[in-house]
Amino acid sequence: GSVTPHSRMTHAVVTLETLNAWANFSRSYFLSCVLKPYGTKGGRITATRFTGAGFADAIAIAMSRHKPRLRPPWKRRDEPTWYDVNVLVKSCEDLGCSNLLHIQAALSMPTKVFEHLPVFRNFFGHRNDSTAAKTRVLAPYYNIPGFQHPTDILRARPVGRPFPLLVSWIDDMSNVVDFICE
Repeated sequence: GSVTPHSRMTHAVVTLETLNAWANFSRSYFLSCVLKPYGTKGGRITATRFTGAGFADAIAIAMSRHKPRLRPPWKRRDEPTWYDVNVLVKSCEDLGCSNLLHIQAALSMPTKVFEHLPVFRNFFGHRNDSTAAKTRVLAPYYNIPGFQHPTDILRARPVGRPFPLLVSWIDDMSNVVDFICE
């Protein structure tokens, strides 16, 4: 169908919320590791280097790695950029997560969603020529013409994929989450 103002708004909201969902998952997953949870396939996850008493102590570990100059008390906005996969991996490494190799394997799946989605989120958050140009540079990676509006890029189907780019990214993200949670 044609691109309408409603369609553009919908793509903007879905893009923003998809990145927020990943960031919230990443943070929550990291914090859950200190609770010794079971994966979906039954194995227990432990944080072998964690000697703290709760979530605040776990956040302190992430802060010491990613924002060492900041001192407590921290506000949520002071925390690391949880949508960055390296924040999750390095923070879990610092906790001594027993499933670190599994997390790394999940995040090595062949997708660029975690790298490219923030670029589109920044466009929708700031809507200027500079952020639009950054999305257009990414389009050829998917064999999508780069002269289009960012919404049109997200609506286009990458070569070899049955769904539009944004839907493909959501699918990729879902697969990564499923794999991490095993």
